Amino acid sequence: MKSRPLNPFVRRSGRLVFSSIFFALTTWIQTASANPTDGNVTVGSATISQNGDILSVITATDQTVIDWRTFSIGLNEITQITQPGANSATLNRVIGTMPSEILGSLISNGKVALINEHGIVVGQEGVIDTRGFIGSTLDISNESFLASGDLTFAGTSEAGIENKGAIIAREGDVYLFGRNVENSGSIEAQNGNAGLAAGSEIILRKASEENVYVEVKSSARGDKVVNSGTIKAIQKEMRDNGGNPYSYAINAGGEGATTATFVPGGGVYLGAGDEGTVTHSGSIQAVKGDKGGKVDISGREVTLKSGSTIDASGAKGGGTVKVGGGYQGKDSSITNAKNTRIEKGAVVKADATVDGDGGRIIFWADNTTTYQGHLSAKGAGSGAGGFAEVSGKGTLAFGGTVDLTSASGKKGELLLDPTNIVIRAAVPDLNGDGTLGDDLPPTPPGPSDIADGDFAGLTSTITAGAVEAVLATTNLTLAATDNITLDAGASITWNTASTLTLTTTGGAGTITLNGAITNNGGGTGGLTLTAPGSVTISADIELGGALAVTSPLTTISAAGISANGISFEGVTLSGGGLQTIDAGTAALGISGNLSKAAGGLVLEGTGVSVTGVVTAGTLTI
Repeated sequence: MKSRPLNPFVRRSGRLVFSSIFFALTTWIQTASANPTDGNVTVGSATISQNGDILSVITATDQTVIDWRTFSIGLNEITQITQPGANSATLNRVIGTMPSEILGSLISNGKVALINEHGIVVGQEGVIDTRGFIGSTLDISNESFLASGDLTFAGTSEAGIENKGAIIAREGDVYLFGRNVENSGSIEAQNGNAGLAAGSEIILRKASEENVYVEVKSSARGDKVVNSGTIKAIQKEMRDNGGNPYSYAINAGGEGATTATFVPGGGVYLGAGDEGTVTHSGSIQAVKGDKGGKVDISGREVTLKSGSTIDASGAKGGGTVKVGGGYQGKDSSITNAKNTRIEKGAVVKADATVDGDGGRIIFWADNTTTYQGHLSAKGAGSGAGGFAEVSGKGTLAFGGTVDLTSASGKKGELLLDPTNIVIRAAVPDLNGDGTLGDDLPPTPPGPSDIADGDFAGLTSTITAGAVEAVLATTNLTLAATDNITLDAGASITWNTASTLTLTTTGGAGTITLNGAITNNGGGTGGLTLTAPGSVTISADIELGGALAVTSPLTTISAAGISANGISFEGVTLSGGGLQTIDAGTAALGISGNLSKAAGGLVLEGTGVSVTGVVTAGTLTI
């Protein structure tokens, strides 16, 4: 049994860069010793013994720190760390110069942290089976590990972490931290969270027993998280963290909150701060009890590849998925991406599967979001469909599909809210990728080459057909900062009870409808138009539901507008011939002035009211 005074944070040299470390390992493993060597207990108490292919570490304290010259496990070999309880933790720090490769099994009844700033690889046959696991190429001070506070991992190591095998935390969390983190194997956090984070300073924070923050405080270009494997975080019951050193009470509003990510139990986090990249091509599942869990994916550039899946579904309700940012880019708990790409064939789900509401899915980027995948947040039983936002603050290329339906008929809502929107009959293939509906310009060729200001003020385009496809199942809101235009060659027709909402939020924002909008076939769908500047209607509108227009000035040149209930503010009718506004069996209300320059005007409804001045040649009510 060995002991030594508290070992403070130490920075070490002799790093291997990530690009070469795994090639070097191919040669290194042929000569490396098998199980960990030269263990020295620096905090706490433990005994270390070797018996054939099994290295046994038995700790007598709830928190133990061991420095090792090497920490690797050969094929068919076992390192077993036996601790006083499930909430006990052992910090294993490699002070030698060799990377760690886990080809055999690392087993513990408690929580284990492995720190090696020269790199960590879990081979295809490698297994880590503990109550909780942290692997990091960034160091952590003994004081941080032992104290009841944040866990800060920091350093200058450029080495990476790669998991090709299986990492299982049976009652806790799995976190992998480094400048480059890759998972092509499987990670499973039972009753816990799973997080992969890239950066040079990463902090684990905690707001409560179930609320954990992973904060990438410092990152750089070239830092990356790549997941092509499987990640599951399934919380079946509330856990008692007790003395869990991986999560402590914090002030959630502290410094750096804008780059923190809130992850509850049953959560998965992939993050590379505000400078790194995240690529997901594998599968993620997050479950929190009988509801879906939470998935946060953030970085400067975020890509969900074709064939990738994210599932935050639950029996009694869908969970929350945020990719590239939170709602309207205003969520301080997650870093906003500059560019987010959801490829065709990528699937994201936050469904209720038995009885409950659909969940919440957000795709965001401060510059450009390209969406070609499929998302669903379906309700089940008596529940309602969920909510989804797909948006780029600068521009949005929308060409994917959406399902926010429910068995009860209570539809969810899809929000698309870039700066400017044009609805067209067809969209040309501007970037030459063979995909229509993608309005990225021909150059630069992809998000990784896009400068921050490349798309400021540009127009996002969506086809009328894409609008119709969404309205077939879901309520749709198009919200632009500046202007929304429906081209003259485009028309929108649907026959369901879905509502189409067009909104501009800027002070001079306008809506211009040059194409017809029709809800027919027995549908009861409505149309809501809101613009602080003006609304111009140059084509006919025919609705089974209500028409509500909120704007200080609405100019109508269309021959006819009919709906089951109509409301305007001030209206100017510019058509020279007879124009009709028909509210059907419901009321027609104009809460401002009504002006008709020439020709006749017919107002129809069960009750017609105009609260302002009426100026018209011939008025029939």
